[in-house]
Amino acid sequence: MKYFFETYGCQMNSAESAALALVCKERGWQEADKAENADLILINTCSVRATAERRVFGRIAHYTAVKKKSKHPITLIIAGCMASRLGEKLKSQYKVIDFVMGTNARSIFPLILEAVENGERVSIDINE
Repeated sequence: MKYFFETYGCQMNSAESAALALVCKERGWQEADKAENADLILINTCSVRATAERRVFGRIAHYTAVKKKSKHPITLIIAGCMASRLGEKLKSQYKVIDFVMGTNARSIFPLILEAVENGERVSIDINE
């Protein structure tokens, strides 16, 4: 399985993305060279700067097209501050999003990986 992360915002987001990437590697996942080759895409978001949020919305639109064109299933996760702040609103507005994972929900990440590995569709959304 392959993962691809995009990180926006502060150094804490970069550190969080690195920690989540380590979880992937510990499960035997590999980093994809580009999003189109990934089984899982995670956008780690920031709500502090409006420009970062606008960019994330643009990336969500981009990944809508990527998922439509893909010959294999791709799971899209929105994580971080924006996920905490907007929660289910993100998922209801953008059907392409598979999981919303707020800043205090890192513990569910292995469950999401397991679901992707097993080709399962589960409903695990924590917006804290």
